[in-house]
Amino acid sequence: MKSMNSRSRSSLVKHGTFPLRPLAVAVALSLSPAAALANPTGAVVVNGQVSIHQAGNVLSVTNTPNSIINWQGFSI
Repeated sequence: MKSMNSRSRSSLVKHGTFPLRPLAVAVALSLSPAAALANPTGAVVVNGQVSIHQAGNVLSVTNTPNSIINWQGFSI
């Protein structure tokens, strides 16, 4: 296998044919703040005592035994 010099590699990147470009886009999207939207939303406590606290992308739920929570949405 021939090795590419830096000039050949830079021309591949400029023309959009470099194979790592989709990988770079995927990594950038995975690190975006939209990833924090995976937490459940719209909690409605039906039974029991429930404490829900969200700090950034961390959701803490503390509940008593037999508590029931209806979540309006959960997306990953």
